[in-house]
Amino acid sequence: MGDTPRVLVIACGALAREIAALRQANDWPHLEVRCLPAELHNRPERIAPAVREAIHANRSRFETIFVAYGDCGTGGKHGHGKHHQIHLPQPKLKDRV
Repeated sequence: MGDTPRVLVIACGALAREIAALRQANDWPHLEVRCLPAELHNRPERIAPAVREAIHANRSRFETIFVAYGDCGTGGKHGHGKHHQIHLPQPKLKDRV
């Protein structure tokens, strides 16, 4: 890894496979993915506190932290503060067919 800054992506557990596939396909060894439990997707009121806790627990180990969540019922408010957020738009019905 050398001088490559370490990057953390805190993501929805429902996106784990997709984000891991992006990491592998793009050869991003400096990128670490930590997925919060997928069941939070069904309990959106618990997402922001879980994201804040994950950021706090990891901020000293990573130069950059991204939060990768869709709406998940929170309106995009995941408690990430000054950290970067990757807002994943929900596909329209016509895009799902």
